[in-house]
Amino acid sequence: MKEVVYICTAGCGDSATEEEYRGGKAVCAVSGCEKFGQPLDRKIWCSECGGYVNDAHEHTEKSAPLLSRPMLYAGVGVGFVLIVLYLLLNGVQSYFRPRSKGNDLAAALQVFEKTKTIEVTDYDFMPKTGAVKFGDKVTWKNLGTQAHTVTFRFLSKNLYPGEEWSWTIGRDIFTQGENIYWCDIHRGKGMDGASLVVAE
Repeated sequence: MKEVVYICTAGCGDSATEEEYRGGKAVCAVSGCEKFGQPLDRKIWCSECGGYVNDAHEHTEKSAPLLSRPMLYAGVGVGFVLIVLYLLLNGVQSYFRPRSKGNDLAAALQVFEKTKTIEVTDYDFMPKTGAVKFGDKVTWKNLGTQAHTVTFRFLSKNLYPGEEWSWTIGRDIFTQGENIYWCDIHRGKGMDGASLVVAE
């Protein structure tokens, strides 16, 4: 089946159906397009071939259409919905995973006091606050199932599951007192407000 359409050949995506064209939509209306205000070009779309053809184009044999525009749009729409559902369900599953309990926090504090290691779990830093001195080397270990970041005001590091990262506390980035950090990816899910308290 052939359909007359009017398109901007500059590639901006502006187009009109035959009815819209007759109704007055005859020029490119995309500001910033090199053909803005210029007439749209008449093209013939063949839904059986899935492309633009000339006026004389005919099908001698009835062949199965490749993809009509509605079929293509439906496929893209279904794919988008499936991706959104996957991401939502993955996020919901992770959100309802058990969070750290008091005993885990106490154990994390003991580990931190000895090794200056902070456990990065899904949606938490353990311990949330730790005392350090300039020159101490602090290590963050991602024990979760998702990627996280350790982000200070002037410093950020991506941590994928199983990875760890160490940084020596220096005056170049840290100040005496409380230094707040967070996870850029999951800041809205409780991974903010963690801090290192730096003493002399």
